[in-house]
Amino acid sequence: MTNRKASANFRTKVSSKYALTARSLVLNKVRSLVQNKKLISERRDKIIDASLELFLTKGYSNTGMRDIAKACEMQLGSIYNYIGKKSDILHLICLREKGSIKILIGKIKNLGDIDTYQKLRLVIKTYAEDTINLGNLILFFNLEIKNFSKRDRTILLQSQLDHFDFFTNLINEGVAEGVFKKNNSRFVAHSILLIPHDWLLRRWALKKYLTVDDYIAEYIKMIMKSIEV
Repeated sequence: MTNRKASANFRTKVSSKYALTARSLVLNKVRSLVQNKKLISERRDKIIDASLELFLTKGYSNTGMRDIAKACEMQLGSIYNYIGKKSDILHLICLREKGSIKILIGKIKNLGDIDTYQKLRLVIKTYAEDTINLGNLILFFNLEIKNFSKRDRTILLQSQLDHFDFFTNLINEGVAEGVFKKNNSRFVAHSILLIPHDWLLRRWALKKYLTVDDYIAEYIKMIMKSIEV
């Protein structure tokens, strides 16, 4: 089944196990000399977080493995127990992003039986908050996309498409129920995806007169007003 079909059929295909943090969804597609999966996950989370800070301040190309080891408070040799090379960190970062749609769907499952209008409001809020909390990750994608392999760029693009399809389907569901008026659901979905990115790129100006919570609330109000019957 393709990623798009999985997204479209989320109601029946996704179990509550996806109500997890993004970190726990970093998979082991990268070589490891350690067998303990919990330890691998913990160490890789530490490596990813430290690397993101360094990549944003020094740039990916100017950051060496010794810099990363020092930031992680690990011996250089120890790092290679969990990754094979620096580019593996980029792949792990992509996998963390790839898991975000599963987390979002899992949270929707946990909302219980609520109407589509309230569901969309809560989903937008959850998506915006979660994405803004991954601020360094989003900024990194914007700054260093050129350093990702073709495979990893495809993963990032597919993650965006999955989110886009998810919101488009939910809006169309509301239209079919008569909750939302007929509209360009794809454009609305695109606008929703821009909410956290706009804050992250322009918070230097926005935070002068808005808190992040107020910003998200105003954006949700604008989106819902544009589609409500």
